[in-house]
Amino acid sequence: MYQVVISRRATAHLKTIYRYIAKASYPSYAEDYVEAIRAECRALANLPQRGTDCSSIRPNVRIIGFRRSATIAFRITGDTVTIIGVYYRGLNVHAKL
Repeated sequence: MYQVVISRRATAHLKTIYRYIAKASYPSYAEDYVEAIRAECRALANLPQRGTDCSSIRPNVRIIGFRRSATIAFRITGDTVTIIGVYYRGLNVHAKL
């Protein structure tokens, strides 16, 4: 089993997503959505080698989609999965990496 760490940058992304959704709809929905993203990140502890390999853009980086509305970028180093970013609603992930 791998250890999952959410970087400061990814934490900031989650806060931005929360604020955006809370303003557009309801804070409770935003909270549930962000918690579901966190759960998806934690699930990488069991199977981190999934998703798309983006090593050609940035070494050891992979991405997975979340509910067709967000992309989670992460890096695997040893027995640690580091969430490096969470990109919402079609942001150009490759440019951000």
